[in-house]
Amino acid sequence: MRVSSYAVARPAYYDRNAVSTIQSYGADTAPHATTTRFTTTVAAGTKLIVEVALAFTMTTGVATTSGRGFSQVLVASGGNNVDLSRIDQIQLTTSLVATQQLIPLQLTVYAGETVVGNTSNGSTGGTMFHVVSFKGTTYAA
Repeated sequence: MRVSSYAVARPAYYDRNAVSTIQSYGADTAPHATTTRFTTTVAAGTKLIVEVALAFTMTTGVATTSGRGFSQVLVASGGNNVDLSRIDQIQLTTSLVATQQLIPLQLTVYAGETVVGNTSNGSTGGTMFHVVSFKGTTYAA
């Protein structure tokens, strides 16, 4: 029994109940261990195309002891992680040192996989401004 005709094309992903999915975090932070700022898990029966990912880090207050800080957007699938956008920066002895990575993508994230935004500031004293964000389209698989 045939349910549909092969002559009928399946609608493009953006015509299958598509909705924008956006997550963003930005703040001036004191020293902290790796901290998850957002998570987006793709629901069953859907997929997510990540269209852009941004990681930004700026030293805003001089540290007494320099340390590594980072901003990161990644996809977690099972026990594996893949960075979409990541900035690592050693907090310097001058402030307002900024680093940014804006990555345009067409990455498919499948049901059960998660997009995560993390930040870290490993210095002693001082502050860093972090931004992690992404924009994508979630649609019916």
